Amino acid sequence: KRALLPASATHTETIRCCTHADTRQASIVCSTPVLPPRLTELCLHRNALTTLPEATFASLSSLKSLWLHSNRLTALPSSINKLTSLEELSLYDNCLSRLPESIGDLTSLRRLRLEKNDLTALPSEIGSLCRLEHIDVSNNRLTCLPRSIGKLQALSTLVVWANKLAALPSEICESRHLMAL
Repeated sequence: KRALLPASATHTETIRCCTHADTRQASIVCSTPVLPPRLTELCLHRNALTTLPEATFASLSSLKSLWLHSNRLTALPSSINKLTSLEELSLYDNCLSRLPESIGDLTSLRRLRLEKNDLTALPSEIGSLCRLEHIDVSNNRLTCLPRSIGKLQALSTLVVWANKLAALPSEICESRHLMAL
């Protein structure tokens, strides 16, 4: 089993960005991630990850950007709500069928990329993302959007093409800054 940083790594408190995008590896085992608490950027895209342990996000309250796209994730741990400073979350091109309700606790989030997954619904808690400006849920299997999407007052871009939507909720009109749909 491999940790993201070697066990011999010391003085990790000064590391701000951790990139681990080596497509030659079939998977990365993060059972006991050694991640510095002041980390602000974490790039784990294109690694064939299928799961993330609950403990992965426990000490990453300073994280601002998390790139997990182009993996094989089927679910996110509910502990994602520990990422209270997160502004950008990239989860596109995975196998996600649902999002945890705890995603609504990411109130600093500005950009959320969920395209190319297997999502059939978004949790109503998505309406709690008061700073969200951009959300892309294209190329999923969504049949409806939650009414709470109208609470996203900062939302300027909503990308929903290539889904199974018959209509948009009327509450979407409450998003005063929405410029692109």
